[in-house]
Amino acid sequence: MKVLQNELWFNDNFNIGTQERISDLDKYSAKKEAERNLEKSKKDYELTKNKSYVKIIEDCYIKDMDKLMMTYKALADIDPQLMNELDVKLENVKSALRLKVSSLKDVYWHELINKLSAITSKLASSSRKALLDKLFSRTHVDFTAENAHAIVIWVIKNANAYFDSQLIELVETMTEKANVVNYKSNADSFF
Repeated sequence: MKVLQNELWFNDNFNIGTQERISDLDKYSAKKEAERNLEKSKKDYELTKNKSYVKIIEDCYIKDMDKLMMTYKALADIDPQLMNELDVKLENVKSALRLKVSSLKDVYWHELINKLSAITSKLASSSRKALLDKLFSRTHVDFTAENAHAIVIWVIKNANAYFDSQLIELVETMTEKANVVNYKSNADSFF
């Protein structure tokens, strides 16, 4: 009974919004959290009609990144001895922050690319996958309007190369030896 009273006292005096056991952060949960934040932020900015879509999601990104950084900077205000008592390891904090920042960037870059369906819908699945893989291997930069415009230009320039390569791939596939069967004339069968 005393343990239950201590737990109630702790919950009443320390409003800490954590679970009983803090589970390990994984890329999936960090990405889902970033996606929820993006959707919430986009709804907040929908009233802003005079901004471009890129500018709106850039504002959302800055807001989410500032919130994330302020949360982690608040850890610096905690007494180091208390951090040791709570068994908080600096390496775990660093890796969690890296994961959160990386997931946040990925979500915002995916949001932009999803709006480029006019380009990516014209690509065959293998070409689209190759283009997007190449793009996402290079999008660990901050999401800014300037970077977004540079990425869009990069996608347009590279999409043209993929259009050409997928046409060549189609012709090569159609002319492979297995797809070409010698024609046997029926002329000999009449006589």
